[in-house]
Amino acid sequence: MSTANINISVDSEVEAQAQEMFKSLGLDMSTAINIFLRQAIRQHGIPFAVTAEPAKRMPQPGCMKGKIWMADDFDAPLHLVEDPLHAKPAPKIPKLGCLEGKIWMSDDFDAPMEEFKEYM
Repeated sequence: MSTANINISVDSEVEAQAQEMFKSLGLDMSTAINIFLRQAIRQHGIPFAVTAEPAKRMPQPGCMKGKIWMADDFDAPLHLVEDPLHAKPAPKIPKLGCLEGKIWMSDDFDAPMEEFKEYM
């Protein structure tokens, strides 16, 4: 596959913000623009709505089909479960004091043992 160079003018602040955002996704600018161009070709148009109003995130039809959001308990964050039948529960984080009353020490813990009397 041969490559072509495209030169575009972009506001430097927009470029910096875009590079930072793409970096957080593990992409560079060239890869992100290639993704945009391929999606435009696939959809035969701009791959997102172009409006004069601020965008409201509307779910695409079927985007959540077969996906379930679950939480382990009330305070836990939600996590996406792709296949709820084979999903592993998120590990629970132990809370302070969760072992209270479950660990105890014998009353004779400090008492000398018969086997070691000759060394004392």
